Amino acid sequence: MKISDKSGTTIVLDECQKTQVTLNKLRELFDWKPSYYLDPDAKQVFDVQTYHTTHSWDECTLIRDATEDDYTFARLTSRLLSKR
Repeated sequence: MKISDKSGTTIVLDECQKTQVTLNKLRELFDWKPSYYLDPDAKQVFDVQTYHTTHSWDECTLIRDATEDDYTFARLTSRLLSKR
């Protein structure tokens, strides 16, 4: 994929870069941080933070009840990432 910036410089993106650009735009549109995950059984969206000291651990924080947009985002990203 070729894109041009404002100065007219042409930039060529490989498949991985195109996927990352698409994923970043979807996250922006769906208000979804990279650390979020959807728990379909609980029907909720959580934020997972990993902490590191001499040990590491994860903490999950409830963000919201899952909406139809959250399920749509999960389906889109699953499809997008399965193509890698």
